[in-house]
Amino acid sequence: MGRALWLSLPRHAQQGHLRCVLERRGQGRRRRRHRQLVIRVPRERAFPAGRRGFTLLEILLVLLLIALLGTVLIGGAVSLLDANKEQDPETALLALFQKMRGRAVETGQIIEVVQLPDDQGFLWGTDEVEVLPLREGGPRVRVIKAEFGRASLIGGQIEEYPLERMRFYPDGSCDPARVQIRLKDARRVLVIDPWTAAPLPAGTGGGTS
Repeated sequence: MGRALWLSLPRHAQQGHLRCVLERRGQGRRRRRHRQLVIRVPRERAFPAGRRGFTLLEILLVLLLIALLGTVLIGGAVSLLDANKEQDPETALLALFQKMRGRAVETGQIIEVVQLPDDQGFLWGTDEVEVLPLREGGPRVRVIKAEFGRASLIGGQIEEYPLERMRFYPDGSCDPARVQIRLKDARRVLVIDPWTAAPLPAGTGGGTS
């Protein structure tokens, strides 16, 4: 509609025409908005329903669980290594001495320990056996007499005869004895304190080679 024609119309006609124009513009906007919504819906539903990405919190929780699991596994491995270190013949034999000493004090009876052939372990009571954790190529331990007695030279090494029986008494004492530890050509001897059944410290007659 031209400007001259618009101005020649009565006021109510101008208002009616203006309402018609505004309604047509509003309908056009609604149609365009509807088309946009129709276009967006397929894009938003491009992925299957229920599928979503991981949130930052979920990723952090997964990393925390992995770190905790690694800590547990490392701690278990360290504990296993420590346990293996404790399972050597020398430690096992000294622990057996303390065990027998405690049993003698507790029961009030003399406990006699018999050394098995080939230094494999010890027998006490009726059928109690303590087998030493020996490994191929590892150290060997043997209980020998407290005083240097009969010995033989085997392969250039002094080989003392073992103490076949060792007694532990109710007062906490035991027969005097020594423990010989051998690893290939190396030899070490611990002197056992008859009052405590424990090895004497080095430098007090408790360690010889």
